[in-house]
Amino acid sequence: MVTIMHLFISFLVWGAWPVVVFNLPDYGYNLTFISKLILILFCFLGSSLSRILWDFLATIFGVINWLLISTLLLILPCLWMAAIILFPSENYIMLLAVSSLTGLASGSSVTVMRFMMLRFSQRDAVSRITYADSIGGIGLSFSFFIGLLFSQSGISQGCFYLYPLLYIPLVFVLFFVLWFSVKRDRDFPKIDKVFTCDLN
Repeated sequence: MVTIMHLFISFLVWGAWPVVVFNLPDYGYNLTFISKLILILFCFLGSSLSRILWDFLATIFGVINWLLISTLLLILPCLWMAAIILFPSENYIMLLAVSSLTGLASGSSVTVMRFMMLRFSQRDAVSRITYADSIGGIGLSFSFFIGLLFSQSGISQGCFYLYPLLYIPLVFVLFFVLWFSVKRDRDFPKIDKVFTCDLN
């Protein structure tokens, strides 16, 4: 259940970026529709690359260790998004870099899948991974919904930078819950058990 919540919060953070991008013109950015679309596409590109990178790093550090590390890394995209709202810049290359790095938030899905393959039987892990992916999709949609409410609310006028920062307390809570829930599993070998299928 905790790892599923990890995926939910990861996709909350990931989903904040498109909402932030479409609100940047209100905070001093001169962006066309195409330039905003490119920023969102770079976020998805970063997401795809992060899944490969996270899989590699999970093998090096161990799935459980990397699950904890990648949880803390979710704080960085939140800070980046708040910073570009508070400190507008005309440097589009910088925005592309932030966009790509924000996509790293969704790389956690690979770590969660590896953890489930370690913790559960292969058949049980597959069903749990399917369920976790569905919860991640809900997190993405929920992030859009929160962002739209926040951007359209008169109360939040001028305080939109707080929107990505809302997720930081959730990340800290998730980290400590994960720490105590997987503590007994930290003796697992760093190299994951590989499931193979005998074709003979």
